[in-house]
Amino acid sequence: METLDPNDINNIKAMQKPPDTIKLVMEAVCILCKVPPLPIPNQKERVMCYWEASKKFLTDKDFLLKLKNYDKDNIEPAIMKKVRENYISKKKDFNPQRVEKASSAAKGICEWILAMDEYEKVLTIVRPK
Repeated sequence: METLDPNDINNIKAMQKPPDTIKLVMEAVCILCKVPPLPIPNQKERVMCYWEASKKFLTDKDFLLKLKNYDKDNIEPAIMKKVRENYISKKKDFNPQRVEKASSAAKGICEWILAMDEYEKVLTIVRPK
C-alpha cells in the first residue's frame, strides 16, 4: 500500500469504461471491505454494479488508510471464500502482472488482496494452535 498515492487512485476513478481486470480487482476489494454494489445510473431497470460502488469508495479520502488498517485478523470466512472463488480463482485476469498493464494502482490493490488471502490462510493454520 505504500507504493500507491492519491494520483494513482484518481487514475482508476477517472476511468469511464475500465478494463475487466480492473473491474475484477475493484469488485474484490469492495467485497473484502463490505462495500455493497450500487445501481447503475440512468438505467430503466435497476442493475446493481460494483464499478459504481468502486468509484464511490475510491473517492473516500481515507481509502488507502482503510486498506492499510484493514482488520486482517478478523476476515469473515464467508467473505474470503467468496473472494477466492469469484476473483482470485480467475488467475488469468486476477494476477498483478496482467492488471499492471491496465493500471499500476490496480496492480497494487490486486497484490493487497492476494496478501490478505495468504495472511488469512496462514491465520487459519496458526490461530488454532
